[in-house]
Amino acid sequence: MKCGLSDAYKNDATSNLFLKILMALAFIVEEDILHLYSAIVQHMLPPILINDPRFAEFMEYYEQEWVCSTTRPLSDWNVYHVTDHRTNNMLEGKHSMFLWHFGPHKSLWKFLSLLITLSSREWKKFLIHQNGKPPSRRRRYHVDREREIANLRRMYVDNSITALDYVIKMAHRMAGQCFNDDE
Repeated sequence: MKCGLSDAYKNDATSNLFLKILMALAFIVEEDILHLYSAIVQHMLPPILINDPRFAEFMEYYEQEWVCSTTRPLSDWNVYHVTDHRTNNMLEGKHSMFLWHFGPHKSLWKFLSLLITLSSREWKKFLIHQNGKPPSRRRRYHVDREREIANLRRMYVDNSITALDYVIKMAHRMAGQCFNDDE
């Protein structure tokens, strides 16, 4: 959704955190989402966004399409119970690879030729892994972040931290997320 909030997201730390908190709602149990969403909107709105009509438009969209949607239930976007790939990092990595190889514009034949080459490479990797060779080691940064997230989740499950604290801490760990007005 294009709503013009990228400046607030990039330049105002409070707005940045608020928008990340909305994204982090996906990490809590479904039963807590509506209550927590209401509390966040009532008590944590950044002053810079309160009277901004673009923000009002975004919040209306967010509520209708995500929080209170009749066509997209919370269970469709909630990842609390997902234990493996809790993010779309793998998809983002493939997207970056395609952009790097293809660039923004290629002719159809160059695109198809390169797609066949990349498909062949991925198939070879799959066969190697299927035959018992372990995948390459993951970067320590990613392992450490996953460990942090797992510890936060455990604290949330054990009621050592509140749902709000959990969402805020998850939002702080979403440093790599971007808010793009072009989408």
